[in-house]
Amino acid sequence: MDDKMGASLTIYVLSRDRPDMLRAALDSILAQIDPHFELIVSDNSLGDAVERMMCADYPAIHYVRRAPPLEALTHFKAILQACSSDYVTLFHDDDIMEPDYVQRMRAALDMNARVGAVGCNAWVLRDDQPTRQTVMGRISAPVLITSGEALARPYIGIRGARPAPFPSYMYRREAVSGLFLDAASGGKYADVAFLMKVQQRLPILWLPNILMSYRIHASNDSGAVDPVQQMRLARYICNNTCIARHDRAMEEFRFLAYLSWWRSRRRGQGPRRRTHRIILKYLLLKGPKLLLTSGEAWRRALARIAPALRKRQPAW
Repeated sequence: MDDKMGASLTIYVLSRDRPDMLRAALDSILAQIDPHFELIVSDNSLGDAVERMMCADYPAIHYVRRAPPLEALTHFKAILQACSSDYVTLFHDDDIMEPDYVQRMRAALDMNARVGAVGCNAWVLRDDQPTRQTVMGRISAPVLITSGEALARPYIGIRGARPAPFPSYMYRREAVSGLFLDAASGGKYADVAFLMKVQQRLPILWLPNILMSYRIHASNDSGAVDPVQQMRLARYICNNTCIARHDRAMEEFRFLAYLSWWRSRRRGQGPRRRTHRIILKYLLLKGPKLLLTSGEAWRRALARIAPALRKRQPAW
């Protein structure tokens, strides 16, 4: 996979103790229509199963073992610091590339010299089961993101297109040089703050093309909602964009986060009694108005509380 003349591309695959999923990811990358890129596996595993698989089945792929393993955000930072190519993708070991991912994403950066990063739509893959659901919903045309507000709203709003999945991005190196994921800026949602910093340097482009599959499974962190860190992200967005604390989208985001927080307390994992009372008061005061004026808020609220209601059903 030698680079052709023109912009160089490095695809890093971030791996951690998932050799079977990594194998599927690597096979999809090796099947790219455009083979002109460098592929590097950055193994941050606790065990040695990934290393054994790489040595036995993929000896030609550039393999880097992180020993001792790095904290997740430090791992991301180490990769960006080591990158020297013109373009870079940080792909996850549990996702799958479509054969035309490199071809289309590279072309988008080549044709838009003032764009710093390109993200794409993706199929939702539930464990190993394909679905017809897409991560970004119904998006039919490219979206150029030129402000922090335009980037943040799809993350907090409950209407319209959803944001491109984080592992889908291909970055221009100058747009990410010196940046890193900062836990203080949203905790587990620090990827949003990272993208906002990228956008401050150069615009971001979202493509409607479905160029990967984004896997949701028991061992990944994306499906677990953390309301505490969601509030950290909300504060970061309000402090760094013109989105006000009482903006309707932010109110809906906060309501659904607090609803999840209330549910977590019912499972014995939530806030203390006084904090619980404050949250319950907020839900009772804000909830009726939001639910009466937003059918989507109703749908999402029911999705949050339905598991708890089902658990209370008597076993006849």
